[in-house]
Amino acid sequence: MTAPQPIIRPIKPGDINDVARMEREIFASPWTRDNLEKDISASFSIFMVADLGGVLVGYASAWNVQGEIQLNKIAVLPAHRRSGIGTLLYRGIIEILSGESPSKVILEVRERNEGARRFYEALGFRQTGFRKNYYRDDNAVLLDRDLV
Repeated sequence: MTAPQPIIRPIKPGDINDVARMEREIFASPWTRDNLEKDISASFSIFMVADLGGVLVGYASAWNVQGEIQLNKIAVLPAHRRSGIGTLLYRGIIEILSGESPSKVILEVRERNEGARRFYEALGFRQTGFRKNYYRDDNAVLLDRDLV
């Protein structure tokens, strides 16, 4: 028997509590609920969730800014990592914005977050820059991927 596949969909108003809970569980420096609400409501923001049988197990946030997609976060609960959910969330963002004909996707990731860096490299991202002490406790690695 195959495992159930998550449904990747835009966030709904009732999802914010689950997303805020996941944010606190996943990140050492989580966005506040206010930060999340501002991101979700911005006119240039795309916010997708991974719904697995009525339970949210991941989410992704991106901004559509002048022909580029700024990928802010792809977050998946630890118990559901390495199952393809992160890739599905990434593809969901790209699909939603494909009508806008973006030329590339850009992001930054903590230098010490080797798992995330490997994930993005597997999606075709390449390192394009480095920001020393960008985070309170780490450097940032800048990555991008051409879409055209």
